[in-house]
Amino acid sequence: MKPRPGKARASDWAHRLSVSSDGVSAALRALRRAEPRSFSQWSSYKITDVKATQSQAREIIFLQQRWMGLPVYGGRRSIVRYGRSRYVTGSHLPVRTPAQAFPTSTPAEAVAAALDIAEALDRKRRTKERFPRTDQRTVATLMVTPGRRPRFVWHVKARLATTSVYEVLLDATTFRPLRARCRDHQAVAHVAVADLPTFQSSVDAAWLDPDRRRFRPLRPDETEWPWPPESPPGKYVPVTPEQQMAVNVIVLVNTALEELAKVGGAVTRRVDITMATAEVLDLDDLASASVFVDDQSLKFMSFMRRHAATDASVVLHELAHLVLCHGVGGRDDDSPFETSGESAAVGEGLADALALTMWNARLRAMSAPEVMSIGEWVLRHRHRDYAAYLPSNGRWSGSDKYKRGQALCAALLEFRSGTGSSPDEADEEMWRTVCGALHALPHQLDQPKGCCISETLLREASAAHRGALDAALRKRGVLAGPCPHIKRI
Repeated sequence: MKPRPGKARASDWAHRLSVSSDGVSAALRALRRAEPRSFSQWSSYKITDVKATQSQAREIIFLQQRWMGLPVYGGRRSIVRYGRSRYVTGSHLPVRTPAQAFPTSTPAEAVAAALDIAEALDRKRRTKERFPRTDQRTVATLMVTPGRRPRFVWHVKARLATTSVYEVLLDATTFRPLRARCRDHQAVAHVAVADLPTFQSSVDAAWLDPDRRRFRPLRPDETEWPWPPESPPGKYVPVTPEQQMAVNVIVLVNTALEELAKVGGAVTRRVDITMATAEVLDLDDLASASVFVDDQSLKFMSFMRRHAATDASVVLHELAHLVLCHGVGGRDDDSPFETSGESAAVGEGLADALALTMWNARLRAMSAPEVMSIGEWVLRHRHRDYAAYLPSNGRWSGSDKYKRGQALCAALLEFRSGTGSSPDEADEEMWRTVCGALHALPHQLDQPKGCCISETLLREASAAHRGALDAALRKRGVLAGPCPHIKRI
């Protein structure tokens, strides 16, 4: 008798986690009963990761839909257990037999074609200068697309020397590009950059390393500092503005990440920080976060002689993108948030909420006045000003991802103020609710949407504060009805 898809792997995934193999097998059996047509001779699911969490979502099993052993593009799903209830995210994508023959092209050929496409896009976004090519950490995966006219495709993650990462989808036979986009999450809009001379901090930005947290921020009036940290006691060298900026950013992001880790936030491996000395001609790449599994990095540049790394709200906004993206999906999944549309609005709104509250928590500790605007220092104006936005009737509508994101952020800030707790307790409640909700979000194609984040946030909120969150989400139009992308099985 042929074993059920996934059953043989249950114990392999569960033995090193606090999740029983019986629980994984039971979840797969429940999915098979709910969707019998999803399992056939050609179609199955592969377990890519299993998580046990301390949040309301006790157990999450991440799946990748496969057809004839190949991953289906966009076929990422998950099974989430809340107590005795199980929910499955996304839907099964139908795949017909492709008309084209099985491709004979190689991954090396796909990488070369994808790098040509990525470099052409990069020159349009930045400058006509040609940067040196690199194929380090560039990965090509053979996939099949769903639908009535499926085809074999190469899915390539191309990292360029400019530190940008592109996702390119190529026809596996003709190498015709089907989709190409930059997957950096940016703080602002798309425009152009003058040049990209960069310097790397001489301090290793290893997250949550106790030896790194001993560094304190440098004051503007300090002119000397033991540098590098391995210098003999008493040996001081002049501190450059770049070194001051590097140390301050490392202190800020490490302490912020430590706070979020306590409530469920996670970044899976070391994150590199790049600071470019170039002046941004406009606002493209002023600050960005690269959130691929094998490339977690933050990049900051300068605008009108003000560097993005000196604006704490911008730094924390980009850090929030890393925490958000790695809270959704398993260890093999890249960023679940799109760079446009409703999914992008969810990512921007959550990042704004985390950045504002994390920075204001530090300002309160210093007895400084709180801020309600993202990027006001570096942009010289109130970009995304929540002080003016909160009292208004801004709603979840339109095509602008930042405007929509403002509605979600405003709803979370209103939920925070509606808890009736102290500011620090309200922050922790909001962070716990957001980080816990990430694990149960659908991450298929253009999901998560506004309805997805609303449903998972309400499940994660404590019973005492659920009513305040529901009212805030409905007031802003983020919650409009049941989510069709999450169903009980």
